[in-house]
Amino acid sequence: MRLLRPNQYLEACGAILRVVGTRMGNSDIASIRKKYRDTPEVTEMADAAEEMERLAKPLVPEGPVYDEIISEEGPCFLYFMIAYLNPETGAGPQDMLKEFQKDSGMTMVKSLLKEEQEDQLGEDSVSPAARILRSSLTGEEKSTVLTFLLDEAVVQQFVSVLEQVAEAIMPVLEKSAALYESADRFFREEDAGRVLEERLRVSCEECRDCIPCLASFNGAAMYVIEKEVSALWVGLLFFVIKVFDVGPLDLQQTGERLKLLGDPTKLKILNILSKAPSYQTELARQLSLSVPTVNHHLNALLQKGMVQAQADLESKRVWYSIHPETVRNVLEETKRHLNL
Repeated sequence: MRLLRPNQYLEACGAILRVVGTRMGNSDIASIRKKYRDTPEVTEMADAAEEMERLAKPLVPEGPVYDEIISEEGPCFLYFMIAYLNPETGAGPQDMLKEFQKDSGMTMVKSLLKEEQEDQLGEDSVSPAARILRSSLTGEEKSTVLTFLLDEAVVQQFVSVLEQVAEAIMPVLEKSAALYESADRFFREEDAGRVLEERLRVSCEECRDCIPCLASFNGAAMYVIEKEVSALWVGLLFFVIKVFDVGPLDLQQTGERLKLLGDPTKLKILNILSKAPSYQTELARQLSLSVPTVNHHLNALLQKGMVQAQADLESKRVWYSIHPETVRNVLEETKRHLNL
């Protein structure tokens, strides 16, 4: 696996998603900061991630259309980045926009619908908009994606926000350059791949690239982009500590995890995965939800260590399974806090 150099636009994406997560009440930097207050590097990373979020916040719009495009459950923002960002070339948002315009968003749509069956998507000659209309997305999700595909003003604003956030956070990235050395040190270790798998709760054996991201901090994601390429987008915290270390949780950390278990959809997903591993499309079919919605729930569970993932490049799928030790620990810690 190759460790790629940091990318300012991926950092901007991470900062924007952190803003959105905080708006939805999903930020947990405070609890991590408290737990690892004696680890200076963790404190420095937390400071930098929060500063980038603060700088990005006034630049990230709110509104009926834009909220859906950038929301954690929205299907456009991340898939645009996955489809058109090339961390190796240093291409910027305008370059990504040109590629998007050149193929009318087809690469983004294929990325978004990557697990849908070909008989649902049709032949390659079918337009991106037609693919969306024929997909399993909900009516609201279809409307959002079609707006992104067909309204040039929305896409231009989207790209402009990415550029503005990237420029705003640049001083933080420059000031925090030494923090990226944690990833370099980690990858110099002989057993780095196995340790990273344990820390991320994913199987990295078929991943080609690892992209460190300071703004993501305690977030990580796995993407199967093409049959021969898969990538890990990894928050720097994973190179310093074992984020999902099973052990004592304070009240805030326990509450954050109980919030996930209290969501009926996430609980149903865990119930399905407790019986056998599954992938996004199959879960969506069983739950009568769209793939992006299921992906949102899976990412939330993955970031708290309750599920683990494994990429299969042959099928171009990411398989998920429950991590029973973490779930049991949440229940035990709840009983401890209630003196039961």
